[in-house]
Amino acid sequence: MNIQTRQLPVWFQLITLLCSIPSFFAVQVAAQEIPPFTPPTEITVGIDDNYPPFSFRSPEGRLQGLLVDLWEHWSKITGTKVTLSGMDWGIALEQMRAGRFDVIDTIFKTPEREGYLDFSSPYKSIEVPIFFHRDISGIASARDLQGFVVGVKKGDAVIGILQEQGVFNLKEFLNYESIAMAAKLGTIRVFSIDKPPALYFLHKYDLLDEFRSTLPLYTGAFHRAVRKGNLALLAHVEGGFKRIPSGVYERLEEKWYGRSLRAPIDVTLLWKILAGVLLVILLLFLWIVTLKRAVKRRTWELEKEKEYVSSLFNSIGEGILLFDVDGTVLNCNRSFERLIAFPLSKFLPLPLKVFCNEALPYSEEKALEMIRKSIEEGPQQIDWEARHRKGHSIPVEVTFRSVTFGEETKVIASVRDISQRLRYIEALTNSLKEKEALMRELVHRTKNNLQLVSSLLSLYLGNSEDAKVRTTVRELQNRIASIATVHQMLCATTEQIESVNLKPYLEQVLALANEGFHLDTQGIVLSSMIESILVPPKIAVVIGLVVNELVINAVKHAFPVGKGGTIQVTMRSLPHHEALLEVADSGNGFPPGFDPRKAETIGFLTLYNFIEQQLKGSMDFYPSVPRGLTASIRFPLPNPDSTLADRT
Repeated sequence: MNIQTRQLPVWFQLITLLCSIPSFFAVQVAAQEIPPFTPPTEITVGIDDNYPPFSFRSPEGRLQGLLVDLWEHWSKITGTKVTLSGMDWGIALEQMRAGRFDVIDTIFKTPEREGYLDFSSPYKSIEVPIFFHRDISGIASARDLQGFVVGVKKGDAVIGILQEQGVFNLKEFLNYESIAMAAKLGTIRVFSIDKPPALYFLHKYDLLDEFRSTLPLYTGAFHRAVRKGNLALLAHVEGGFKRIPSGVYERLEEKWYGRSLRAPIDVTLLWKILAGVLLVILLLFLWIVTLKRAVKRRTWELEKEKEYVSSLFNSIGEGILLFDVDGTVLNCNRSFERLIAFPLSKFLPLPLKVFCNEALPYSEEKALEMIRKSIEEGPQQIDWEARHRKGHSIPVEVTFRSVTFGEETKVIASVRDISQRLRYIEALTNSLKEKEALMRELVHRTKNNLQLVSSLLSLYLGNSEDAKVRTTVRELQNRIASIATVHQMLCATTEQIESVNLKPYLEQVLALANEGFHLDTQGIVLSSMIESILVPPKIAVVIGLVVNELVINAVKHAFPVGKGGTIQVTMRSLPHHEALLEVADSGNGFPPGFDPRKAETIGFLTLYNFIEQQLKGSMDFYPSVPRGLTASIRFPLPNPDSTLADRT
């Protein structure tokens, strides 16, 4: 549809045609009295320069739009030069009324304008709605605008329409774009402008989601108009536009309204597609004939595969049961029949309760739970009891797995006889108990022997008056006591003897050191903060010796003679199976330039050997806060399963 007929109702065209009949006869009569019209060589046309897509300014200020291009074609067809003057609409109306233009375009016909203008036939219908901000509700017509400031364009026909309906609180703007900019800034929240430029500027200023619109307040029509009585020029103008080829209208509308993204229908291509479809149908027919033969051959092959799968199913050494999701037993293999010594497949399907006892964990409820979990969570395993034909129970291990056949879900249970495994586990358990008893006896004797050695050293210490010898023997007794304490704890426990809790063990070691060196009389306070950490006995012995050495070293060398201090032992676990042991004192620290790594004393050599070779760890020294020295030992904790692995 071209611009001359777009959106024009049929009734509107009919009324226009009837109204034009008297004018036609009047023109004929006037033609007999008025000399023939001579087309002018040049005319001036006033037009709104802010009415996209019909006439508006480019970013460079050049007048452009659909009507600008149409007037250019009109000029070429009629030979009359056209000077288009684009300006704000209110000014254009004033200039037309003052006689400065020959023609004015994009004008609505109103009673007031008919007093000084003659109008052409309408060539474009324009809807004029009310636009309001989305935060405002309750506006459906002009009657609802009472109390609102309504933005309008100066000279616009909508001003008279609104005033007729009692809306007088109007704010006039020079053009439509200034109204859109005011809406963007929030200074105007209700306005009434023509729909085509409204949509353009709402899109341009990103306001489309911010504003709503009513149904059209009214529908106007574009006309071209001349000064009252200049009907010859009006006929010249209308005649020129009628002579513009329809193809030009179509091209210009496509240029300014845009091209549809939907591709036009190609009839030739459509026939080719239909021919292709017929060819495909023929090929499908041939394919169906071939498929029937293939299906027949495939059916025979599937029968063979079924026999093969059945043979494979029955040759599996483990018993196999096939369940429905509700627990119904649908099938079983021959291995399961041999296990229970009963031809079960002849009586299937059977309910689940046939295979269950009344008591947990072999109840029907437990079996249904395992079937449900295998569907929702994955394979499930449980120890069960199968009933032999002769009445006794057979211990079995059952693994449930869900499988899908087409769109149906089933559960397969593999049943394995574990009688021999249970007998082996029972024998192994008895053997472990015997070894446990022997180990406890060995630990007990080791503890007694260590206590005997400590007693002999006490006898020797009682006959010696040498202070150095007495100190050395006392240190040796502490080391022996550290080892004996581990064995004493292992003897006292009623659980497995493969691990020692470091918290009570180290607390006992520190109590022995406190008592053996009479720390109270020296003014030395020995404290501890130790976590409960389980380690093998051999690791516990090494840690006890390390703590003993560090405490003895602090007691002997950290504090000036006659002055006490504090020693704190801290033990805690770290991420990634590591532990941290710290012995901090408030003494004088190392002498200047002293490097413990280069010291050749027995104490430091023993410490580094224990930590690096036995614990596989590392030791660092750093100043304590506010004073003193801290020995920090970091070492890996054994794998929690290592002791069990060693024992088995």
